[in-house]
Amino acid sequence: MNKRVLLSAGLICAGVAIVGAQAPTPKPAPVRTRAVTAPAQAPAVTTDKATVDKQKAWVKQYCVTCHNTRNPLPANDPVNLETASLEDLTKDAATWERVLRKLNVRAMPPQGMPHPTEASYTDFTGWLTTSLDRGWQGKAIPGRYLVHRLNRAEYRNAVRDLLALDVDVSALLPNDGGNFGFDNIASALTTSPLLLDGYVTAAQRISTLAMGDPKVAPTTAEFLIPRNLSQNQRMEGLPLGTRGGRVVRHVFPADGEYKLIGRLYRGIEEGYTGIEGNDKPNTFIITIDGEEVYKAELGGPEDHAAQAKSMNDIRPVIDARMTATVKVTAGPHDVGFTFKERPGEKQDVWVPSVRDSQEFHFTGGLPKLKTVGIEGPYKVTGVSATPSRERLLICTPNGAARICAAAPVG
Repeated sequence: MNKRVLLSAGLICAGVAIVGAQAPTPKPAPVRTRAVTAPAQAPAVTTDKATVDKQKAWVKQYCVTCHNTRNPLPANDPVNLETASLEDLTKDAATWERVLRKLNVRAMPPQGMPHPTEASYTDFTGWLTTSLDRGWQGKAIPGRYLVHRLNRAEYRNAVRDLLALDVDVSALLPNDGGNFGFDNIASALTTSPLLLDGYVTAAQRISTLAMGDPKVAPTTAEFLIPRNLSQNQRMEGLPLGTRGGRVVRHVFPADGEYKLIGRLYRGIEEGYTGIEGNDKPNTFIITIDGEEVYKAELGGPEDHAAQAKSMNDIRPVIDARMTATVKVTAGPHDVGFTFKERPGEKQDVWVPSVRDSQEFHFTGGLPKLKTVGIEGPYKVTGVSATPSRERLLICTPNGAARICAAAPVG
């Protein structure tokens, strides 16, 4: 079976079929405010009739006088200890929890009523605490089990850890939503036919990126640079001595030729920015993994005159000059689009050629990139070794022979 199909199926399962327990929906044990930790093992506690009768007598002596069927207290939420069972504490657990909260701080019996000794207090509350813990330990309710899929962040991290491939899956999968501000619990991570289609599409694309594909059709990836981003200084990730632009991490599906494209901002009617008003041309460069692979001159007196004469005639010339055809190997690469800095030039705010203007009608000043793009592959020669393929295509010793996965190379 095709390895990409198997890998896609695995990625779909990783995203959707992770099963986990959801918080129980049946009525849970009442929440306790006392500082008591339920023991890991069932504690030894005496539940014989004599012990239960002893505790009943204690309750009758100090509690039932006020908390009974005839005298419901407190009035807003009465506690009836005349009918509360001490044989099966979990039956009336909520009532006995309220009793414990009061007795643990010695708030009951109230002033003016007979009080037990401290030893008697400790004996009853200790027995009641341990008995309740043991009763609930034997009646633990795990709740309903729901299909618990990975959210987008977890899915991206799983792909990165398994395949050495960092893919922005936000463009492939819908928003996860949330529940009380959390997007990683089962009740928030619902599934639907549309979501499953998204996982199938994501798995297919990721498996192609991981394995590579010598028969992949050429595609175009475009990346926008905000207009309000100043391009007067070096951008993070680009080499020293450069100015403006952008670096993008792109996974190339195969070895071959790719078109690396830069496009300048355009004025509303006046043409490309940075082409007019410069007495010296600016140098546009493209780098791959920090190494310069292409450069071209933009602006200067000749380009100024050409754009001033005919904007429509100069556009294809500049576009062609900012498009490079470069051979690139498969796998992830950092592709940079930028300009060479000219630090020796005087940076005077009154010199239009060095302004970083946001004005749409102003086409002078420094060249500013609007978009960069990667198109291809063309003239594919195969798929070379990549970090993802090194993790997937492995050999296992089998006696004297070695069984290896066969990878397509052409």
